[in-house]
Amino acid sequence: MMGTPGSPSAPTGVPLRIGVIAAVLAAATVAAVGTSLVGVGGARGPIPWWACAIMVFGAEAVAFRFRVFGTPHAVSPGGIPMVVALGLLSPIGFVLARVTGALGVALVERKPFSAAAFNVSLGGLEAVVVVAVHGALIQDASLVSPAGATAAVAAVLAGSVLASLLVTLAVCGGVRGVPRGLGRMLFLGNALEFGAALLGGLVLVSFSAGDAIGAGVLLAAGLIVFEADVLRRRA
Repeated sequence: MMGTPGSPSAPTGVPLRIGVIAAVLAAATVAAVGTSLVGVGGARGPIPWWACAIMVFGAEAVAFRFRVFGTPHAVSPGGIPMVVALGLLSPIGFVLARVTGALGVALVERKPFSAAAFNVSLGGLEAVVVVAVHGALIQDASLVSPAGATAAVAAVLAGSVLASLLVTLAVCGGVRGVPRGLGRMLFLGNALEFGAALLGGLVLVSFSAGDAIGAGVLLAAGLIVFEADVLRRRA
């Protein structure tokens, strides 16, 4: 997720560059969906895509914020619903859930148009990449088996790394080269994403014991995220 790029310390020209990159990402997402995902079946599991979109929105809203290169950034436990949705939804349902969740966050936070467009389009491209990596890794394993959950976790982490690099390109590309804080940004952002993805993998595997059990474990994971947000706000 990208913070507001128009802060006083942000380099001149960043909003324009972000808008251009957002348009490119959106075009790439539409092209990938139109050529690869159109016609794919509906939801595979007991949770509809719009419910997963709500979970993505909730997780993205629980953001831990920090500043890199003088620009605010945020990381969230979005790996939990991403992994679960990857195992329970069709590819097109997964993309819809990711994009709709990102759009909801953009509307609620009322970011400048360039930042909002970037976050939504980045969510779409990230989802397409996650689906592609997951498809390459899953082979014949059950989607809710340990092997399937491992593939989902790996795919979500691959998407997270790509998203982090694209955020860096949008904020600093062509201005400062490779920023000194790039390694710190990737570590902080993806460390939290890794923990969230692992928790999401455990939730996904729990669905192999039955939909009711899986839903209960998913609710418990949601409560953990909620409590973490409460503690963060009190700190």
